[in-house]
Amino acid sequence: MPAHRLPAAALALSALILTACEAPPSTLVPELRQQFQPGLTQAAAETALRQRGTTFSIRSPAECAELANRSAMASQLPPRGGPCIFGKIPVS
Repeated sequence: MPAHRLPAAALALSALILTACEAPPSTLVPELRQQFQPGLTQAAAETALRQRGTTFSIRSPAECAELANRSAMASQLPPRGGPCIFGKIPVS
């Protein structure tokens, strides 16, 4: 192999090795969207969050509206007038 092609071949091989080591995409977000649909009771949501080892807090309707207005997720998760739960799910 010509000397000038060796670095390009090594770079391509490195990229292939790194791609093979890449973890598969996480299914967490689709799972959460499926599990936490509008209309889910607060008790069911708390149970599901505890099963996932989640740290969470329950907020009043006014706190929900205030937090949603400050959040980049406001367009996806608009408050609907009731209490809401904010949780942190640990990931590896």
